[in-house]
Amino acid sequence: MDMVREGMNIGNICRGAVPEVFTRALQDVFINIKDANTNPQQKREVTLTFTFEPSATREVGKIRRDRTTRTTIRSPECNGGDLI
Repeated sequence: MDMVREGMNIGNICRGAVPEVFTRALQDVFINIKDANTNPQQKREVTLTFTFEPSATREVGKIRRDRTTRTTIRSPECNGGDLI
């Protein structure tokens, strides 16, 4: 039995927003990497989480999407000692 519903893929779940959300996360990461006030050696991370809430009839029901982007923070000394 095929567990993936016919036609369902990363490009069309959550009303097709997933590729756009991922693209925005990548932009955030690349902006942070290019920022001269951040550690160039620090790894950055993008996490997309999908939560599936089945309906009473065991159909997919609701799918919730969350995005977390972990980048480095700016050095305190770059802003007169104030933390950003």
